[in-house]
Amino acid sequence: VYPVWLVFLQTLDQVCISSERQVTSLTDIWKQISEYSNRQDDKMKSNIKGDIDTAHKSLILYRNSITLAKKSRKSYRQSCVDLAEQESELERLRTDPTKTKDVEKLESKLKKSNTHMDHMKTEHQKAIQSHTNAWKDFEEKMIVACKKFQSIEEEHLTHMRQFLLKVAESHVNNELT
Repeated sequence: VYPVWLVFLQTLDQVCISSERQVTSLTDIWKQISEYSNRQDDKMKSNIKGDIDTAHKSLILYRNSITLAKKSRKSYRQSCVDLAEQESELERLRTDPTKTKDVEKLESKLKKSNTHMDHMKTEHQKAIQSHTNAWKDFEEKMIVACKKFQSIEEEHLTHMRQFLLKVAESHVNNELT
């Protein structure tokens, strides 16, 4: 009975030592993961915040440029419609010889409308150019932010893989002893 008891105690000691090593190893890995998590949070707050802010600002500018382009298009179209109506009214008045004074007034008004339409066309072209520039700026800022996110994610996945390999190594070492 005594030798069996001795074998049992030695086996129990080996299991305890092995379990203690595994717990210590896993605790060390857990500490490394916690430290990494804190560093990762700080990194995300400091590095990404600027890229997110600039991309967000360019998105706001892009949205505003869309609104401006829509308004300028609406104004330009309305000035074109007004000009067309005035031209048709002028043609109608020209057929009546008694309305020469009205024809002169309408011709003067037509010149002003034509100038206004040209101005609205220029404004619309500026709005379209502004919209195009805002889109390009937004696209560039998003590409920069996405590339930075991608590199951070790749680095994060590499770290997570290393931690998983350490955990697997800890289990393998525990099984071998």
